[in-house]
Amino acid sequence: MTEPTHLGYITPLSTIAVLMSSDESGYNPNKWSESVESLASALNQSSLDLSADATNTLQLIKLNASIHLSKQR
Repeated sequence: MTEPTHLGYITPLSTIAVLMSSDESGYNPNKWSESVESLASALNQSSLDLSADATNTLQLIKLNASIHLSKQR
């Protein structure tokens, strides 16, 4: 799992957003916002605040848990 330096949390969602923001050269911070918007859309969410406390934001708790559980199956 990974996260960009501007986030305080490493979660399944941040890891996916980093992967979506990366190319053959590595992580591109200029693609972060677009990747987060695309991820939110793919998860049927109006938006995602990945800089929010991932342990206290119910939306992020549920989404991270569902991604974590689906990865284990």
